[in-house]
Amino acid sequence: MKKRNIIITLLFLGVGLNAQVAIEKTTFKSEGSILEFNDQRDSGGVAKGIILPIVAEPDAQSVAGTIVYNDKKVKYKSNDSWVDMTDSNSGEVVIPTEEEKGEGAIISDSAPLNTSVPAVLKLESDNKALLLPQVNDVTVDINNPEAGTIAYDKKSKSLAIFNGEYWFFWNKKQ
Repeated sequence: MKKRNIIITLLFLGVGLNAQVAIEKTTFKSEGSILEFNDQRDSGGVAKGIILPIVAEPDAQSVAGTIVYNDKKVKYKSNDSWVDMTDSNSGEVVIPTEEEKGEGAIISDSAPLNTSVPAVLKLESDNKALLLPQVNDVTVDINNPEAGTIAYDKKSKSLAIFNGEYWFFWNKKQ
């Protein structure tokens, strides 16, 4: 818990200085990003992705663009409904039973837009976006991914999403 509070505090300090946050890196690839991650492999040679929150029930109040892991699949909130991004996996996924006690963190380059919707991490910007970790080949480079892991896969040039059993790839239709 103490480590989490320190990380959240550092995130807020970084936001206050330049409205961009870099995790495990010192430079930014894009001026248009609000949050970036280190694309390099860790000391063990393993690439990293982002792990989505596992929820028992997606919140009806969630805003468009929210992404969660639920019912053994990844879902995103469109304007008015939840849309499946992956098929269900046949394995067992443990949904946390502990109640989240923190209020989460907001990374914003302006005044918060909608602070009433609960979130672990909320990115708010009119002109900046999340820059996903970029991995050469998620099927090879991310060893033992957890259900809900996402990253940008350079090999397929797509958003890669792991449902706990298989990788799914989302890209622009040609």
